[in-house]
Formats: sequence, C-alpha cells, structure tokens
Amino acid sequence: MVLASPYRKTVSTIVNYTLDLANKNPGCTVAVVIPELVESRWYHYLLHNQRASLLKALLLVKGDGRIVVINVPWY
Repeated sequence: MVLASPYRKTVSTIVNYTLDLANKNPGCTVAVVIPELVESRWYHYLLHNQRASLLKALLLVKGDGRIVVINVPWY
C-alpha cells in the first residue's frame, strides 16, 4: 500500500492507516513490517532507527492485540 503524507510525517500516517484498517476488519490480524537499518558502528544507531522505534511503540500502545509488528533487518 502506498500512502501519501506530508514531508516527514510518515509515522502518524502509517499509524492512522493501520488503526483504521484494524477497525474495518474486526476479525483479522493486521501485520506491519518495519525495516530497521543495521549499522556498522554503535554510534550510528543514535542517528538512525529513531522513526522505526517510534512507529513500533505507537502501534503497540495505540493498537489492540490484533496489530502485529514485524522487525526486518535491512543491511
């Protein structure tokens, strides 16, 4: 699914779409695949992966037990 969103406003767009999808399909489980960048140095994690962590936390807090978050390492 391709979602249109304003510049750097991807997290709220994805969370709203996922919650809407879960509400429209009450008997189904919604799986969200989140790619996480694998860095070569430990201090690169401070610069990257913040958006993926925020998205994961919001989906787990706002969603009910039917929303599943899948982390995929991206090299």
